Amino acid sequence: MRKLLVLVACFAAQSTAQTYLGQKFNAATFGPCVQYGCKALATVRVNDYGPARTERTFQLKKRDVKLTVTVLNETGRVIGIDALVLRSPIDLSDEAVFLQLIQKSAGGMYRPEVISRCYDKLAQTGGDSGMENPDGFQEELMLARDHIGVKCFTKAYGNSEASGIRIFFGD
Repeated sequence: MRKLLVLVACFAAQSTAQTYLGQKFNAATFGPCVQYGCKALATVRVNDYGPARTERTFQLKKRDVKLTVTVLNETGRVIGIDALVLRSPIDLSDEAVFLQLIQKSAGGMYRPEVISRCYDKLAQTGGDSGMENPDGFQEELMLARDHIGVKCFTKAYGNSEASGIRIFFGD
């Protein structure tokens, strides 16, 4: 927990550009909520392992994307973001939202191919573990940069498949 707190504090202090990870969370000023509008769906406190945190889930009003923002309870800072669409493969509007989240979280400019390559690799290999989980969840590392990781994932959702990205602080 101490390592994560130090990492969040260091990232927030070093960051000169406005990024999502490491910033204090406020739904009213959170970039995707400002741009697309957000409808709050759920707030869940998590204390299972690691530091206590809260997961806040939103539906973007102008896009068919669900966002789950994970906030460290002790500091109120964002430590992770999941974006989910209830389809696979993703479409161009999904890709645009995902790419914007990646750029604003990991910093830098990325081409859309970074996303398509991740999903292509996921389809070929079955994900990081090389095999599908019983619940249909598969993930693949998309990029790792300056203690920030990004993964693409697919998972079973009812009778269909959902796709998403996970952006997180890593070691």
